[in-house]
Amino acid sequence: MFYPFRARQGLVPALPAKHVPRPRLVAALESAVEGNPLTLICAGPASGKTVLLTEWSRSRPRPLVWVSLDPADNSAAAFWTLIGEALLQSGQAPPMEPDDPMRSAETEVMGRLEGASSDQESPLVLVLDDAHFVTDPEVIATLDALLTRPPPGLRVVLAARSDPLIRLHRFRMRGQLGELRSADLAMTESEIEALLTTHRVSIGPESRALLAKRTEGWVAGVRLSALRMEASPEPERFVNEFAMDRGSIGEYLVEEVLAALDQTTRRLLIRTSSCELVCGELADAVCESTGSGELLARLAAANSFISPVGHDGVWFRSHPLFREVLRHLLRGERAVVQQGIETRAARWHDGQGDLVEALQHALRASDWAYATDLLERGAFEQIFFHDGDRWVSELSAYPDAAPESTPPGLRHRLVAAQAAVACMLDRHDRARELTVDLEALVRSDSRSSLGEVARLTLAARSGDRDGVDAAAAALVAADPGGVFEAFALSELGAVHLWHLADGLAVETLERALALAMQLSLSAIALASGGRLVLTHCAAGRFSIAEKYALDAVGINNAHPRISEVSAAPFHVGMADLAMSRGDLEGCAHAMALVDAARLRQRDPALSCASTLVKAAALQATGDYLGARATILSDPSSSLPGAWSLRAVSATVQLELLAQSGRPLVALHGVQHSDAPTNDFLAARTHLARARAHLAAGDCAAAGLMARRVVTASHPATTPLLVAAVIVEAEVALANGDETSAVEHLTRAIDLSSHEGIKLPFMEPTPRMHALLSDHPSLAARWPVPLRSPASNRAEQSETRRHRSLPEPLTDRELSVLRWLATRMTTAEIATELFVSMNTVKTHLASIYRKLESSSRREAVARGRELHLI
Repeated sequence: MFYPFRARQGLVPALPAKHVPRPRLVAALESAVEGNPLTLICAGPASGKTVLLTEWSRSRPRPLVWVSLDPADNSAAAFWTLIGEALLQSGQAPPMEPDDPMRSAETEVMGRLEGASSDQESPLVLVLDDAHFVTDPEVIATLDALLTRPPPGLRVVLAARSDPLIRLHRFRMRGQLGELRSADLAMTESEIEALLTTHRVSIGPESRALLAKRTEGWVAGVRLSALRMEASPEPERFVNEFAMDRGSIGEYLVEEVLAALDQTTRRLLIRTSSCELVCGELADAVCESTGSGELLARLAAANSFISPVGHDGVWFRSHPLFREVLRHLLRGERAVVQQGIETRAARWHDGQGDLVEALQHALRASDWAYATDLLERGAFEQIFFHDGDRWVSELSAYPDAAPESTPPGLRHRLVAAQAAVACMLDRHDRARELTVDLEALVRSDSRSSLGEVARLTLAARSGDRDGVDAAAAALVAADPGGVFEAFALSELGAVHLWHLADGLAVETLERALALAMQLSLSAIALASGGRLVLTHCAAGRFSIAEKYALDAVGINNAHPRISEVSAAPFHVGMADLAMSRGDLEGCAHAMALVDAARLRQRDPALSCASTLVKAAALQATGDYLGARATILSDPSSSLPGAWSLRAVSATVQLELLAQSGRPLVALHGVQHSDAPTNDFLAARTHLARARAHLAAGDCAAAGLMARRVVTASHPATTPLLVAAVIVEAEVALANGDETSAVEHLTRAIDLSSHEGIKLPFMEPTPRMHALLSDHPSLAARWPVPLRSPASNRAEQSETRRHRSLPEPLTDRELSVLRWLATRMTTAEIATELFVSMNTVKTHLASIYRKLESSSRREAVARGRELHLI
C-alpha cells in the first residue's frame, strides 16, 4: 500500500528564534557520527534533541536524509515508505519504481539505502527524529537487522525520549554506538548566560548559578525562564519563584508531562514527591500500593523526569523543577492525606534505620511526639555531632511547637528536646524559656540527656561554672562511653581552656577527642581537636599543637560539611598557630572562614579568643590602633561566657593603649585592674606593665616588670617568656648597654628556636633594627626576614588604607562576603548561616552599596583588594 509522503517530515526543521549555538554539542555529535554506524541521542522531552540535530545538520557541507516520525508511522508499511520518500526528497536516491507486489516496502527501501550509501564520497546519514514512536515489532526487527550489518557508507542517527527497542548492548560491546544523553544536552552556565543575553536578560552570576541548579540545564526550563524574565523589570525574581500560570515551567510540566501519564502513575509521583529519593518499597508504603518499583523503573527508562540514583536501579529522584510541580499538587490534597503520607514515609525510614530522614517526615506531619522520640533515639546526634552531611530544614520550627497536643507523660521529653535543638540553632532565649518550663515539668532524678545538653550549653554561654559541671556530670553518668559523654567532655574541656587551666583542659579534651574518634563523631572530634590546638598554642607547645592541627585538618577535609559552629574552634586554632609562626597570611585565611557574628552569639569565649588572635597579629606588625579597635569592636570580651579571657582582653587593651601613645593612661588602668587569678594572667599582666612603662620611658620599671615574668616561681609560657626577654633587650638598649641587649636577644632567639616562635620578632623597633645592623651574626639568626623600618611603615600605611571604607562592613556582611568568594548560591549561603534567603539578599544589597559594586564578581574582587577576604 502506498502512503502519500507528508512533505514536512522530510525537511530539516528551522532553528528556534533567538537560538544560541552550542558548538561543543555539535562537535560531539559530529565525532560520534563519524566513528559509529549508529548514534543515539536519548533525553527527555524538550531537552534540545531536535534543535541540536538541526544545528548540526545545517553545519554539514553535504545533505542528509531527515525523517521526523510520529505515532502514525508505527507500522512497517508506513515507516519504510516514509524512509523511501525521504530518500527521494533529499535527492539521495532516484524515484521509486512502481510497486512490485512480490517485493516488500522494507526490502525495496533497504536496497535503495545500500545503493545510495555506496554512491556517496562520504557516508550517507539517515536521521530519525522522535524514534520513540516506533515500537512495532516488525519495524524494530528489520531496523535492527539493517543496523547489525549496515552498508559501509551508511550512518544512522536516532533521537528519542527513551532507548529504542533495538539491541543497543550489542553495538556498545562492539564499540559501534555513539551516545548523547540528558547530562550531555544539559546547558552549561556559560550557555545559560549566552541564552539570557540573547533574550536581553541581565542577572547576577549568583542568580545564573541558581537557575542552572534549579533547571539542571534542562533546555526548556532555561528557555521558559528566559521568556518570563525577558519582559520583567525584576528578572531575578523569577529565578527563585515557583509559578504555575500560563507560560510557566509548571504549566508545561503539567500539560506536557503529567497529562500524558495514567492516573496511577500521577498518584505515585505526587504522593512520593515529599521524598527527595524514592525506591519501590518506599513508594509502596507511602501510596499503600504494590509494584511501584517497576513503575519507577519504566518512568526512568522513558526519561519522564525521573532518573536513577546509582547503578543498582533501586533508588530514583525527580528533576528539581518536576518535583516542585509535584509538591505543589501534593499541597492541594486534604491535610489528613498529606499527614498520612508523611507519617507512612517516616515509619518506613525509621524501619530502615534512617532516623534523620524519618525525623524530616515526622516534622512535616507535625507529629511532635514521634519527632521527639526520633531525636532521643539518635537523630539529634546524627545531625549535630556527626559529619554534617544530614540536615533537616524543618527543625527550625520544632522549638516553637506547642506541647499542649502532646500527651502529659511525654511533655517533659518534648520540652527537653526542644531546648536542646534551640541551643544548637543559637536560639538561646527560646532555649532558656524552655529550660525554665522544663524545671517545672520534671524531677531532678529523671532529667533527659537532651535537657542536660541544653543546660550545659546555656551555662557555658552565661559563664555559670557550677551549671556546666553539673550538666556535664549528668551527661557522663547517663551515657558513659557514649555520644553525650563525648559532647560533655568537649564542652567541659573548652571551659577549662577558657579558665586557663592548662592541665585540666588537655586531659579533658584528649578524652573527648579519643571518644569522638571511636564513635565517629566528626563534629565533636573537630571541635575538640581545634580546642587542643588552642590550648597548646596558649602554652607555647607549638610542635604538639601542630600534631593536633594535622589530625584536625584530616577530619575537616574528610567531612567538609561539618557545621560552621563545630568547625570554628578548628579555624581559630589554625589561625592562632599560623599567627604564632609569623604566617600572618595563613592566619587571615583561617579567620576568614569564621563567622564572627554567629560565633559571638554561640560561644563568647571562642569569639573573644579569635579577636585576640587578630589583635595579636596586628600588634606584631606595629598596628596598635588597629589591634585595639579590633578588640573594642567585639563585645563578647565583656560577656560572662568569655570566662578568664575577659581579663586577658582588658590587659591587652591597656597594653595597646600604651603602645599607641597613651602609656600613662594605660598604666593607671593596669594599676586599678583586678588582681590576676592565675599564673598565666599574672605573667600577662606583668608583660603589659613592662611594655607600658617602656612606652612611658620608665626603663627601670619596665625592666623590673619584665624580670618578674622571667624569674617567676611558676615559669611563664614560652611566648610570654620570649616577649619579656625582648623587653629586657629594649631596656638595655635604652640604657646604652649594647652588650646586655645582644645577650638578651640571643637568649630570646634560643628560647624561641625549639618551638619555632616567630611572632615576637615580627616588628623590631628602630633601635633594635640598628643593633641588628651592627651585629650581622645576630641578624643572621633573627627568626623572620628583616626589612627596613621605612618599608614596614609604608606597608602598614597601605594595609590601613585598604582596610578603610567610608562605611565599614558589619561582621555578618563580612561573613556573607567571604561565602561569595565560593561558588555557593544565595540559598546555600542562607542554609549555611541558618538565616532566610531574604536576609542574605539584604546583606548582599548592603555589601554591593558599601563596596560600590554591581555584581558578585565585582564585590569579591573589591573585597580582596581591601584585604577583607
